[in-house]
Amino acid sequence: MRSLREEFAALVRDGTLGRGALEIARIAYPDLQPEGHLADLARLAEAVRPAIDARMPPEDIALAVGDHLFRTCGFHGNTEDYYDPRNSFLNDVLERRTGIPISLSVVFIEVSRRLGLAVEGVGFPGHFLVRVAGQRGSLLLDPFFGGRRVDQAELLERLRALPGRPEMRELPPEALPTPSRQSTSCSSSSPIPPTTSGRAAPSTNASAACPPPLPTSAATSTSLPIAPQPTTSANAWSA
Repeated sequence: MRSLREEFAALVRDGTLGRGALEIARIAYPDLQPEGHLADLARLAEAVRPAIDARMPPEDIALAVGDHLFRTCGFHGNTEDYYDPRNSFLNDVLERRTGIPISLSVVFIEVSRRLGLAVEGVGFPGHFLVRVAGQRGSLLLDPFFGGRRVDQAELLERLRALPGRPEMRELPPEALPTPSRQSTSCSSSSPIPPTTSGRAAPSTNASAACPPPLPTSAATSTSLPIAPQPTTSANAWSA
């Protein structure tokens, strides 16, 4: 019988990131059945499909995905309780519609993949992003802040806010790495909680294709590690 680590690695190698993320959730939910949550991802994608067509450039499809997830369905970054372990478990993120940068990125990547759109994760220092290779150049989006676009000037400002980098004058290429599929998971190394919500308000005409929030499950949060408090200044993510 394979260990949880081996099972996760095999799933990610096969390109099933969502299934692998749900395997991680078994840390807190050993009896978790993934099928219902995978169906939620499929329903989210199908709700976007009427708004796109084959002639649309990739960046416009990505923006349509973001509009549905963050405005219609109300997915948002959890600025009120950033270190809640449930923010890292995909089943909880889908049920509660809130998470941390990397778990919300997994939702975005998986919904996009079901629409035939390739979206890659970007391990920007302290804050995970997603990137789409568009016809007009690469498009960087921040799922934690409502899927909004992030330009080079803002990235440099964020990077300079980190300890030891105030004099940086240009964005180094290594600041925007693409993690290998083997290293992408719903946990964040050195997470830095933003101090502004950037929350996109849910639409009052929310689509029925948004899976309804379920009652919060009894996660064993007291037994899970909480990330240490960051040393970043309070205005690190004020942009």
